[in-house]
Amino acid sequence: MTGGTQKPVGMSSTELASSLAQLREAASGMDVRDIARIEGSDDLLLFLEDGEERAALHLVPGGARGRVCLTRRRYRRQQMQTGPLIDRLRTTLKGTSVTGFEQSQGEKRCRVTFARTAHDTELNIEIELFGPRGLWCVCDTDGQILFLSRLPRSRSRELRPGIIYEPPAGKPPGHDSKNRFSDSSLEEIDRHFTERDLAEESNSLRESLTRALASAEKKIGHRISGLEQKEMSINTAPELRQKADMLLAYGHTVDRGATELRTPHPEDPQQELIIPLDPAKAIPVQARNLYQRARKLETSIDSCREQIAIARESSDRLRSLNEALRASQDQDSLEEVREKMIASKWLKVPSEQAEKPSARTRKITQGEGFRQFQSAEGYAILVGRNNQQNDKLSLRIARGNDLWFHVGRGMAGSHVVVRLPKGKTASLETMLDAGTLAVYFSKGRDSTTAEALYTHAKNLRKPKGSLPGRVTVTGEKSLGIRMEPERIRRLLNSAGDEISG
Repeated sequence: MTGGTQKPVGMSSTELASSLAQLREAASGMDVRDIARIEGSDDLLLFLEDGEERAALHLVPGGARGRVCLTRRRYRRQQMQTGPLIDRLRTTLKGTSVTGFEQSQGEKRCRVTFARTAHDTELNIEIELFGPRGLWCVCDTDGQILFLSRLPRSRSRELRPGIIYEPPAGKPPGHDSKNRFSDSSLEEIDRHFTERDLAEESNSLRESLTRALASAEKKIGHRISGLEQKEMSINTAPELRQKADMLLAYGHTVDRGATELRTPHPEDPQQELIIPLDPAKAIPVQARNLYQRARKLETSIDSCREQIAIARESSDRLRSLNEALRASQDQDSLEEVREKMIASKWLKVPSEQAEKPSARTRKITQGEGFRQFQSAEGYAILVGRNNQQNDKLSLRIARGNDLWFHVGRGMAGSHVVVRLPKGKTASLETMLDAGTLAVYFSKGRDSTTAEALYTHAKNLRKPKGSLPGRVTVTGEKSLGIRMEPERIRRLLNSAGDEISG
């Protein structure tokens, strides 16, 4: 393999042609026993078998990682996506047989074909290896899209489930004759990209752990500083008692309404002790308040010192983890640091499943009467029933990261909100679910096709004096919707307890 420190790139068209030629020999006729999608990426894995032979076909669309090849890499279970969407994709592809690999006119675009013997039909996966992210689409015999890796943001073409797959318009990327592999074997191709993936993943994990440790150290530092200041204030308890004693002993010597008491210092008669007074309160009351403050500080000294000791132990553990992180040389040692940080709650555990309607969602919507549904991924979708509910849902219930939907083209309709966990984004299927509900609960319900507008809830504003249900929207985008009976039926069947009425 040739190369140096050049910028990482995906498969060239020549490398793709070589890989496909070998895949025709190695994988044609094998059955799909399972599929998986890698969390946080567009990668698709098809686990193949033929008798005792097993293989994993790795489809990585676009970007510097783009390739189509077999892989020996073993992914951990927590790296696999879960949820209704991946279950439907698994149901569609599982049990099919690989029948061919075809490249499109020397482009970085190809097709993998499958036969469904039980139904006497075919499926195709169209794969685009160009562009920053590329694309894959699972299509039926007629080319109609069933699933796709992402929703393309392009004015030149529209791709979504239910329409026919079309390649990008215009001149395709030029033929790339580069071949970095000495024998062009599938093993060498897989080894090259796997090593690069692992290095990038290690670097990414190291950076995230470094940031998390720095954040934890900063928080612990602030906590120790605050506790030490509290300890210093506790040490003033004897001084407070002393001032209270002096108030009771000499308070009768000051005039009513005085703002301070001046007496000789009990420990050094040559110095003067000045005690501020509140002219609105009686001297005995002020003395009692000082005694109470002193008692409160004295009773908290043991707890404060214990918390300081715990915080300093945490700081020592963080320092030890930082040293372990700097000394780590491989993925296993990085994972060990990560697990220790998770156990100590210094690193949040990533959610392995999409958030289903949570106790928090149920609590804040209890009694509100919103229609409640569940997307294909398991996210909660809330729909307002009237203008007053629309206002409350969009402006009070929805969080900034939540997605807001409304039927387009100026039609009246309900506000629809997809509840998203912090840092998460919705898949195309969830967006189509929410857009379908926005159209279904609008004046456009009887349309076969419609437009839904969507944006993040943080982009909504209520104009002063405007009627209920009216909001101003910025940063909105549009989504084409086909009113698919199967989708509508699934969504209506997912309705929560408050759908009736």
